[in-house]
Amino acid sequence: MDEHRLRIQGLTRTDRASAPGGLVPYGREGLLVLPAYGVEVDDPRSPYLYEIEVVVIDGQARCDELRVLRRPAGPPVTSESLRRVPLATYLMLSASLFTYHAQLDENGDVVFMQSTGSGDEAALVRAARPQTKATDTHLREVARIYMESGKKPTLAVQRAYGVSRATAARWVRAARDKKFITDTNKKESTR
Repeated sequence: MDEHRLRIQGLTRTDRASAPGGLVPYGREGLLVLPAYGVEVDDPRSPYLYEIEVVVIDGQARCDELRVLRRPAGPPVTSESLRRVPLATYLMLSASLFTYHAQLDENGDVVFMQSTGSGDEAALVRAARPQTKATDTHLREVARIYMESGKKPTLAVQRAYGVSRATAARWVRAARDKKFITDTNKKESTR
């Protein structure tokens, strides 16, 4: 095995016989995933091993529990190292282990299903993630939420859209670049 290759191994036993009734929509139409699963992540760039319990909420994989294990003779787990865990990447890639393509009939019943074991799981998972384009309309709404919030306005945007802090900050920056948010607007809107 390539020593620089990320390895994600499922801890949850998958059983195709029970899969159709126990799957939930994942991202875009046609992909289904187990509603909850566990994975072990061995990332050679990290001094730790990770065990992640995942639940699927509103079509997106979310971390329910994270266990960080120190490698033999590795450094201790610190708050600094926890902040560097690329959890979103691990969640996205882990979902591919439990994702199925499905074709549904007009009643919503599965008529065809196969595992996504095509080798392109990461691309399928990325394509499955709901995308919110940063259009002017969207950025104006981001600006409105930002300016109407009290303290921690980026957090307000993050919570309003259910996105990561990085995405919310990127949208806020884009709204500023388009002059939808100015420091003057923010000061006036908080009075």
